Amino acid sequence: MRWSCLAIVRSIPNWPLVTGDSYTGLPDKEITYAQSMLCTTMSLGDLNATVGSALQHNRPSVYINSIQPNLQSSLTGLLSGLEGNYINAVSTMQHDITSKGGQSFTVFAKTAKWADDLYSALVAPALRSSLWAETWIRGYAVGPVCDGAYSVVDVTGVSFGGQAWTETQDHSKVRTAA
Repeated sequence: MRWSCLAIVRSIPNWPLVTGDSYTGLPDKEITYAQSMLCTTMSLGDLNATVGSALQHNRPSVYINSIQPNLQSSLTGLLSGLEGNYINAVSTMQHDITSKGGQSFTVFAKTAKWADDLYSALVAPALRSSLWAETWIRGYAVGPVCDGAYSVVDVTGVSFGGQAWTETQDHSKVRTAA
């Protein structure tokens, strides 16, 4: 298995700044508005199939990417998502991956056309667990969803390490089994 992939998943807008060889850290507003980041090493197969599929479902704004030319023929699914070849149908995905260090992850994604709540209709049933979910609510809050086998309750604030954020300040997403 080839482990020459480093994947960074983050919700920090326009970071890192591409301004040369120096690193200036996070902008002040990104400290005020909580962000999240995950960095892991995974197999090229997981990168291509799982991350590629997630990109094709989620339609992200890709800020910057770099794939070595000799790997591009092995990463057609990933390249498809990076190049904006998105899934335009009602669709969800769930893939399990394991990092090089042995940590297991489950990756979930949905298209915008899948008109259901990600956490109550996909994540909680897949994990077979009720959830508390703190997300960056824009538009309207779903509110508690308690009509299925598993409840999902909106959390309106998080505090950690002496810093506190309400859902209007927090761009990251935090979930925990209830």
